Amino acid sequence: MNKYGKWFIVLIICLMQKVYAQSWEPVMPMNATVNINDLCFLNDGLHGWAVGSTSAGGEVYSVILRTVDGSNWSSIAFSDSNITGLTGVCFVNENIGWIVGSNGRIYKTTDGGNSWVAQASPTTRNLSKVHFIDSQHGWACGGWGDNTAYLVIRTTNGGTTWQNLSFGNTAYSCDDIYFVDSLNGWICGYDNTINGHIHRTTDGGLTWTRQTIPAGVGQVAAIDFPTVNKGWATTSSIYANPAGAILYTTDGGENWAIQGYTNLDYNNCLDCQDTMRIAISASQVLTPSSARVVVSTNGGNNWSSYSHLFNNYSMGIQYVGNNIWVTSNASQIIKSTNNGANWQWNYNAAGWKAIAWRDSSNGYLITGTDYGNDGYCLRSTDAGNNWFYDPNTPGGTKIQFKGLNYGWILKEGNSSGVYRTTNGGATWVYNSIGSSAWIGSIFFATQDSGWACGSNGTLRFTSNGGASWSSQSLGTSYYVSAVYFIDSQRGWACGGYGGDNGFIYYTSNGGATWNPQTPAQPDHFQVAYFVNQNLGILGSYNARVHRTTDGGTTWTVVQSLPHYTITDIIMKDTLNGWLLAHNYWGSSPGDDGRGFIYKTTDGGTSWIQSYVTPRIRSFLNDIAHHYGDVFWTCGYHSINLRYNPWTGISQQDLRRENRVQFQAVPNPFSRRTSIRFSLSHPASVEISIFNALGNRVNEIANKTMPSGTHEFIWNGRDWNGFSCANGLYFCVIRVDDYVETQKLILMK
Repeated sequence: MNKYGKWFIVLIICLMQKVYAQSWEPVMPMNATVNINDLCFLNDGLHGWAVGSTSAGGEVYSVILRTVDGSNWSSIAFSDSNITGLTGVCFVNENIGWIVGSNGRIYKTTDGGNSWVAQASPTTRNLSKVHFIDSQHGWACGGWGDNTAYLVIRTTNGGTTWQNLSFGNTAYSCDDIYFVDSLNGWICGYDNTINGHIHRTTDGGLTWTRQTIPAGVGQVAAIDFPTVNKGWATTSSIYANPAGAILYTTDGGENWAIQGYTNLDYNNCLDCQDTMRIAISASQVLTPSSARVVVSTNGGNNWSSYSHLFNNYSMGIQYVGNNIWVTSNASQIIKSTNNGANWQWNYNAAGWKAIAWRDSSNGYLITGTDYGNDGYCLRSTDAGNNWFYDPNTPGGTKIQFKGLNYGWILKEGNSSGVYRTTNGGATWVYNSIGSSAWIGSIFFATQDSGWACGSNGTLRFTSNGGASWSSQSLGTSYYVSAVYFIDSQRGWACGGYGGDNGFIYYTSNGGATWNPQTPAQPDHFQVAYFVNQNLGILGSYNARVHRTTDGGTTWTVVQSLPHYTITDIIMKDTLNGWLLAHNYWGSSPGDDGRGFIYKTTDGGTSWIQSYVTPRIRSFLNDIAHHYGDVFWTCGYHSINLRYNPWTGISQQDLRRENRVQFQAVPNPFSRRTSIRFSLSHPASVEISIFNALGNRVNEIANKTMPSGTHEFIWNGRDWNGFSCANGLYFCVIRVDDYVETQKLILMK
């Protein structure tokens, strides 16, 4: 028996025993999604450490990661993770290392990071980087627009005591620091005129001399010297043209020349393995977004540019042998084993953007595009019990399936497109949406009819599954946030701008014409969900819930939630549903970016809070119906939650008045079978057909039904209308919380 059959037997046992619970539970570790600010590897290429942090609402959360094999990373416990934002790390051997961060805090480990001891710091200003040449001699730098002195501190006894060697009165920041020995070192960053600076010391940091650099290159973001004379530095500026000048010196910095350009705006990190091998991580976040690693293996005489796996700011890089590691602002670490030519994921604490189920077994988690990752997907083939990285499935921000075979993934942006599969995810084909406007959402009503929407009132339509797109007109220039169709003809579009100017449009002819509807108040609508042609629910940026029971002829504000925005709504039937919301992410108290889950049991009239995410900046982005009463949601910090009502409550707690006795006639059958049952009072009813592998092949009913006798027909076909193969099937009927199952035999 294969794993699908085993899973299905477990499912049927749970259904027959009627064992239930009602709670959200994580199914994967919640690895923190932070900005990884620095990276340090020993020369063996095996032992490495990375540090990062995020902040919101006056709170901070930091992470320390460690690898001992150069490939597998794990989080290290850090007792001050909620008070110190970590920005720099340096190790001199497998055991001894330091980390630095906000408010001048410094920590030391002598056991490889298993435990950390705070050291007395001579400053309360924020530190950015730390550098040690041995177990005794080290320096740290920092400051960011908070004073006029260039912030430098030094220790000569392993950090037992530190001296404040800050100097001058024209500083904006000191972003990086590097020493080749106990005397010769350099710092770089911005000055108070927002021009780049490099300073050198030849006496261990007691005195510093500013060095002359080429004009107009911008901030000097990173610096490294493999010898006392030869060194490289990177520059960052959105105004410099060409962008990303690479600076080079052969005389310790007396003279700096431009050796090349990365041609991208931000070049926050570089590493010189020696005088021949240099690697720079470059990125550009403004449209068109791009990121790459620029590498030289001949001392900078030639530079090769290699694209990699994410489009985001990168803050750490390390070059050891043929291996290069790069970190990003999204808790991502990638690795190349051939000097940058090819890349693989080394670590990913994803901010999941969307989740979808192709059937009861096959699930997809994706992240991408605006979050800085254009190609990361986790898949499950066992109903979500286990997830694995799938390099053949693209990342993105929206994912949707229609039946077993047809699915779409949105690559959002100003040059947006849709990846489409027609074979259940075996292969994906990319097609441009054909708009220069920002496209942020898609919706497919059938395997052929779909819509894409975004900025400037843009609405695009496809009638061939996404192969080609044409424009539809709503008559607005505001942002179109969401489209929802109940079939190929009837649908709604909504949006707004800046929390206001909200609009709702309705079509009954597939979008050929759209008619405006009058909202209860013009909030900027963010999400839409319609159960049927009458019952619809909208969520807005100011977290108000709007509801209609007449298809949008009239709308009512039914509830205002104490959050910044509503990110998703889903209804299981006309009574039961879920809503996602989150707080604003900012610096003020309460602006912590936490996510919330709300539940309704009265058709969306009222919503009760059901779950709060545990960390700051833990937005929840998407919620998906799996099967029966099982739902999944995902978000930042690798959050992947499941609501599974089939575990944890005793059998006697589930006694219901509706004790369903149902039968399928005829059985065995060749063309169709009639599924008959009776209800003693109105109830929520779901009828699904599963094959012997545990895959749900069709859904016969999913709605609230009145008391009395009912009959449904299954014609032996799957979701897409194709004939099912001969064999054993299971009809599973759920009435409220009561579940029964019956074998069906299809014989053509």
